[in-house]
Amino acid sequence: MTDRYLAIVEALRKQAKERQSWPPEKVRDWIRTIHGPELRTLEGKEADHMLLILELIGHYADTNNQRTITYFYKHAGKEYRVTYGLGDDPLVEEVLS
Repeated sequence: MTDRYLAIVEALRKQAKERQSWPPEKVRDWIRTIHGPELRTLEGKEADHMLLILELIGHYADTNNQRTITYFYKHAGKEYRVTYGLGDDPLVEEVLS
């Protein structure tokens, strides 16, 4: 192994150790900066209302990784994601791209 390779591995380990202490909100924001479209999380009555509408129209795709399941919806020219399994309530997100 070269010195450059070892330096890269050590830097990655240092970053990973630092990120282990981050709160979940900061981790979610960081992941979104490097991966996937920008999302807006719906909360409260807005999330409940949109969840009802989305369940009535039906999803066009879904993913299931055995811990969580995400349904993808299109409504009124916008795209939404609803994820179950992250907590007691589903996570309702609007895709902003």
